[in-house]
Amino acid sequence: MTIRTGLLFVFFLLTLDECFVSGGASRKHKNALITELFTKRGYNAMSRPSTDQNEITIVDFTLDLRQIVQLDEQQNTIQVNIYFEMIWVDEELAWNVSEYGGVQRLMVHNSMIWKPDIVLVNSAKIEKSQDESTILVFANGTCMWFPYTIEIFHCPIDIKWYPFDEQVCSLDFTSWSSDRQQLQFRLDSDKISTHSYRKNSAWRLINTSAELSQVMYQDWPIPYDNLKFTLFIRRESLYYEFNLILPYTLVALLTALTYLLAPDSGDRIGLGITIVLSLSVYQLIVADKVPPTCDSLPFVGIYFGSAMVVSAFSLACTIVVHYLYRRASQELKQPRRRTLAQIANFTGKHFMLRQTNNNFDDQANNDADSDKGNRCETESETGAPSQDAEVTKILEMNAKQFRKAAVIIDRIACLTVTLYLSVSATGVLVFCILN
Repeated sequence: MTIRTGLLFVFFLLTLDECFVSGGASRKHKNALITELFTKRGYNAMSRPSTDQNEITIVDFTLDLRQIVQLDEQQNTIQVNIYFEMIWVDEELAWNVSEYGGVQRLMVHNSMIWKPDIVLVNSAKIEKSQDESTILVFANGTCMWFPYTIEIFHCPIDIKWYPFDEQVCSLDFTSWSSDRQQLQFRLDSDKISTHSYRKNSAWRLINTSAELSQVMYQDWPIPYDNLKFTLFIRRESLYYEFNLILPYTLVALLTALTYLLAPDSGDRIGLGITIVLSLSVYQLIVADKVPPTCDSLPFVGIYFGSAMVVSAFSLACTIVVHYLYRRASQELKQPRRRTLAQIANFTGKHFMLRQTNNNFDDQANNDADSDKGNRCETESETGAPSQDAEVTKILEMNAKQFRKAAVIIDRIACLTVTLYLSVSATGVLVFCILN
């Protein structure tokens, strides 16, 4: 056991010694190679990598999406974490491997050699630049650059189906100073690379696309290559369904349950006011989430707004019904103006209710005659009803008409509110399940 351990230790020392020796020789040759390329040859990082400046430089371009950090609906911007992969050939950086101890590749800072001047056209802000990246150079002059950056760029937000919306965001890259006669790009794929993509909890990546086109700029006759990378993303709506839509729907359905309370009760009015205020708070939450745009209204905003209008309509009907019941109770105590009684009588007639007060106008005329001093004498003591009994009977009929009008309005409001809220809530919940 001891002999085996000793042999392993000797093998480790020999291996370590070999690594140090080869590493030192490699470092020496690399230093000599760097001196040759960038000092003796007089390499200029400002000139394109071609001995013939009329020759077009071809750059193979690939975009690797690592993460969708966040999407800001208010600012219409999206933040992404991306890597580029650019490959081109620089003839001035080629060397003979045998002359430099077998060195086949060299890692240099990106500021030391020429690189494509790529810019994001629709950039809103560069969160982290690519200044510290390095470029891998091979002996045949092939250069590979993998810059890393966190970009914030403009993305027009369509809120029509919020929070079940899908967004299309594009990154437009082009060369800042080189047109197609100097620099051309070549895409390796028509998709964005997502091999190392990390999922976002708020947005789901549905699809990607990559497109190469040419664009013309003002006062310049030669087109530029334009690289367009498009992200198709869908919002994860589960959070909004359980924390926004479901509670709002339940609160809105409470409006229909208020009709189970007594129509002449003040508790129904208090509950209706509470419901309307609660729905207003949810409406403010939606308004704070979506961008202030006049192009379209969000789906959930339309649903919330309509439900709040229906709840306000129900509250208004409840107030009118409560007033009519109170008016009916007051009618038994003292005579009132004829106008409200006529309105109640008219409502009862048009909804095919039984008319029980056919002598209202006659009594009104009798009241007018009594004001002039032409009141009829009371009946004799033979048992005929007195004038006070007639007035009481008429007042009871008027009170009954007010109660009938209140019942009609209450039933219409109950049917309208219940039907609308039931249908809309069912539709929204089915839509949430399907999405």
